[in-house]
Amino acid sequence: PKLVFLHGLMGFGANWRKIVSDFESEFQILAYDQRGHGKSFQPLTGYAPEDYAMDLLKIIDDLGWEKIPLVGHSMGGRNALSFATQFPRRVIS
Repeated sequence: PKLVFLHGLMGFGANWRKIVSDFESEFQILAYDQRGHGKSFQPLTGYAPEDYAMDLLKIIDDLGWEKIPLVGHSMGGRNALSFATQFPRRVIS
């Protein structure tokens, strides 16, 4: 099984480090720096929830992950809801 963790505003994927460690023996984990955060690319535009959702779609498509459970904190929760609204068939929970 898979788990996707989306960090909050001004955060980055490694913010999930302690939590992810409890799951990594049983799950494939994705915790990445979302657009404009951490070591990700920082374009001048494209910071709407729909943009973040498209980024996640591209990532999971590249990984070959069909359906995912999403865990989001703050802005990551907003982006998770946007993803679930745009791509409901790709979300387990």
